[in-house]
Amino acid sequence: MGGGSSFEPVSGGPYGGGTPLSMLQLPPSAHSELNAHLSTVGSSGASFTLDGGRASEAGEAAEHTEGEVGWVCKSCRLVFPSPQLLAAHQRALDHSRGVLRLTQLLYACTACRHHAATQIEYRRHLEGEQHRAATAPAITSSSSNNIVEDAEVAAVVRQITALAQAAQPATDTNANINKDEAASTPGPQPAPSQ
Repeated sequence: MGGGSSFEPVSGGPYGGGTPLSMLQLPPSAHSELNAHLSTVGSSGASFTLDGGRASEAGEAAEHTEGEVGWVCKSCRLVFPSPQLLAAHQRALDHSRGVLRLTQLLYACTACRHHAATQIEYRRHLEGEQHRAATAPAITSSSSNNIVEDAEVAAVVRQITALAQAAQPATDTNANINKDEAASTPGPQPAPSQ
């Protein structure tokens, strides 16, 4: 079998779109756990890291996130990219031992959401420009931001007020009557004030 895998060979039908589990480049630390899952009947799941490490060992701001590897037929140990393809395979060949959902744990940076497959890649990310830019402190202080925001709001209010005044004809605010319309309106007119 390829890659020096320690998985027990299982005879089975055609690949039918699946990849033999032994062809996946899995870390040696994952082999015994996967074999234990494969020997049971029913559905189960297994996760692994490529380097066998843990997020707590990777460095600042690290956590694990899952990346889908595939769905394994426990009868013939073929890996399929989706549960639908696996189900079609199992129906066609009457494989009913179960399913193993296989996921890879990635190192995720909580500061900038970058994902790395190994601790070495993750540490390289921590030293990189993308991470430094995401974790750099803001250049301006919050008090100077408030001053800028207040000035911008005042300018907008002045513009709206000027536009509203330009759109309104001159009116007598006491009588609420437009003077130009009152002079040209037929009918009784108010007596001139003395």
